[in-house]
Amino acid sequence: MHALHVSVLQKVALLFSALGTEYCYLLILPLVYWLFDRKTGARLGILLLASVLLNDLAKVAFHLPRPFQVDPTLMIIPAAMERSFGFPSGHAQGAFLVWPFLALQTRDKFKWLPIAYALACCILLSRLILGVHWPLDVVGGALIGSTMLFIYQHYGDFMERGFRGQTLINQAIATIIFVALCWGLGTFLIFKSVQAIGPTNAALVRAPLDLVGRCAALLGLVIGLVFAPRDVLAGGTTVQKVGRTVVGLVGVVIFYVGIKVVSEDIIANFIRYFLTTFWVTCASLWVFRALRLGGSDIQPRILAAD
Repeated sequence: MHALHVSVLQKVALLFSALGTEYCYLLILPLVYWLFDRKTGARLGILLLASVLLNDLAKVAFHLPRPFQVDPTLMIIPAAMERSFGFPSGHAQGAFLVWPFLALQTRDKFKWLPIAYALACCILLSRLILGVHWPLDVVGGALIGSTMLFIYQHYGDFMERGFRGQTLINQAIATIIFVALCWGLGTFLIFKSVQAIGPTNAALVRAPLDLVGRCAALLGLVIGLVFAPRDVLAGGTTVQKVGRTVVGLVGVVIFYVGIKVVSEDIIANFIRYFLTTFWVTCASLWVFRALRLGGSDIQPRILAAD
C-alpha cells in the first residue's frame, strides 16, 4: 500500500475518504430526511449515530495506534492525519452500514447493492492508501458495520414497534437513560485506557470531548424524532424542496459551526451536537411548517406513538 502513494492515487483516495467523514454524513442525513423520506432518514440517523458511538467506545477500549503513530514515515499526507485511535476504522464501519442501508431502501436493491458495496470498498481502500489505518482496522470496521446492518434488517422493526408503543415521555426518558449509560461506559473505558497508556496520549486527551459530542448528537436526534411535527412531508414542489434545503442547511451551519466558533469546551460541545441533530429532526420541521415549505397531509409519526 505504501508503494501506491502516487500523486493521482492520493487525490482519488482523499476523495473517497471524504465520503466517510462527519461533514459528508451531516449533509446526507438531513437531505434524506427533509427531501426524500422521513422514515428512512430517521432510521439512517439512528443507525449512523449508534455506529459512531459504538466506534468511539471500541477505539478507546482497544486503544490501538495508527500506522503513522508507530512509524512516522508512513504519514504521507499530513492533511489525512487523524488524532483518534486506529481500531476499528470509523470510515469503513460507516461505509459498510450507510451505503448498503440506502441501497436496501431503493426499489431495485439488486442493482444498487453492488454499487453500494463497491463504494464502501473504495472508501475502505482509501484509508489504507492514505496510511491512516492498518488492514485489521478497516476489516474490523467493515465487519462491525455489516453486523449492525444485519441486526437492523432482522430486528429493527421489532425494536421500533416496541419504542413507538411507549408514551412520548417514556420514549424521552428511555432515550436519556440509554445515552447516559453509553456516556458512563465510555467514561469508564477512557479511565481504563488512561491507566494503561497514560493521560498524555493525544487520542485520550480528545476522547472525553468526542464522547460527549456523540452522546449529545444521538440524544438530540431521537428526542427530536419523538417531538417532531407529523404534517411536514418530505415531498412537495421543487420550490418547497429548495426552500427546505436552504433554510435547513443554514440552521445546521448556525448550530454546528457557530457554536464551535464561540467555544469548544465540553459543555459547548454537548450543546453544539444536541442542537444540530435536534434542529435536523424536529426544530427545522416547525420552521418549514411556519414558512409553508412542507406538505399538508397528515403523516404518521416516525417514532412516537400516535
